[in-house]
Amino acid sequence: MAKATVVNFLPYVISEKKPGLIPEDFLIPLSDGLIPALLVVSDVRCPIYRGGEQPPFNMTIPGEQLANSIVNDYISSQMGYDENSHPAVFWVLGEFTDPKEILTRFKNEIAKAKKKQNNWFHSLVKAADDIWQRYRQHKMITDTQRFAARAMGATNKEWYSSPEPVALITCPACKTLVEGNAIVCKNCKVVLNAEEAKKLGLVFANA
Repeated sequence: MAKATVVNFLPYVISEKKPGLIPEDFLIPLSDGLIPALLVVSDVRCPIYRGGEQPPFNMTIPGEQLANSIVNDYISSQMGYDENSHPAVFWVLGEFTDPKEILTRFKNEIAKAKKKQNNWFHSLVKAADDIWQRYRQHKMITDTQRFAARAMGATNKEWYSSPEPVALITCPACKTLVEGNAIVCKNCKVVLNAEEAKKLGLVFANA
């Protein structure tokens, strides 16, 4: 049985699903960014259905092939991915359960992975800067871009903070959802906050 180990330096859990394989769910634990999190994978079965009443044929997927698929599918799905710019997630042949052994035996692989991750962080922050210049809306910035800014110590970016979500209320007149701090319903124009409307000197034809 071939085994391989997936190595993760990201501080969040990575969940990958491989439909059709047994098992099909793979969770890579989170890392603190310094000590790698590890997931050992072994050979898995892939049932091939042949139709009729014939029993399925169980094809074996080697552990190293599975590890390669988990890593490549994850990193290639990330925003800003290219060959030299992606998360520090990779795999090595063999079963490793001690992070210290990974740090000792795979120094070159780790250095390359972290360099590519640093490139990725830079590209994410640059993309966020461009988006902010164009739209200036916090909702256009992803959590991954904020994570990259935090990792780079760039938390002074205007777009870094994520505004608190605005609570919604139902207009008592037209039943439209409006922001809880609205003074006037955007749909039917009924006054929702008479006190604030008075302070602003708002005058309505039907008042």
